[in-house]
Amino acid sequence: MTQRPNDPSHLADRERVAKGIRVLVREGLVPNAGHISYRPAGADWFWTARHVHIGLDSIGPGDIIASDMQGRAIDSPWEASGERFIYTEIFARRPEVRAIAHFHPRMATVFSVVGRRLLPVLMLAAHIGEVPQYEKPEPVESAADGQALATALGKAKAVLMRSHGAVTVGQSVEEVCALAVMLEESARTQYQASLIGEPRAIETKGREAVFAGAFKHFQDVLWDHHNLAKENSPFLQQG
Repeated sequence: MTQRPNDPSHLADRERVAKGIRVLVREGLVPNAGHISYRPAGADWFWTARHVHIGLDSIGPGDIIASDMQGRAIDSPWEASGERFIYTEIFARRPEVRAIAHFHPRMATVFSVVGRRLLPVLMLAAHIGEVPQYEKPEPVESAADGQALATALGKAKAVLMRSHGAVTVGQSVEEVCALAVMLEESARTQYQASLIGEPRAIETKGREAVFAGAFKHFQDVLWDHHNLAKENSPFLQQG
């Protein structure tokens, strides 16, 4: 049985969630708001950032609280983000998902504004696959909106939120961060390619393992890079 949230063995998970948020800040994907949640194996609760008004680039494990599957804080005087229903409803719909990130990527959001489909145009991003769109631009601050977002996401790894941001889901904090970075990098590349021609999608059918392996390598490198990084990652430094 998974230990309850106040068990000291969870300190590493809380730091991992905090680091994931710091990674997204450094990557320019959380300019002033955004969050990550992580559900330990077998748990009926999850870790998430408390509703904070501090610089997210310095968020630490003490700012990560436990929440039950209704979005109520466990053993904490703080509350989770108002958009906690992103997590409660996706976790309910996707039992295999262990981690979820919500962030605000500039270029990917531009695609959502015009309803343009994101294509698998980059080798490292092809693993993401189809990216559906959730049409409601308002914050996801009710169970009903969380359910609608989970429906839009379906079985995908990522979903765009019209004129708002994006969500990625996966097995680990490291994975959802890497998916977030590559989602934005792919959107940036597709936009730039469209200025000089028609972007061509990568056909991954029959070669899924190759692209999954390339992505996993990028995921590991990104996470390790941020062990020492003091400046923004070079991945998002293009014009």
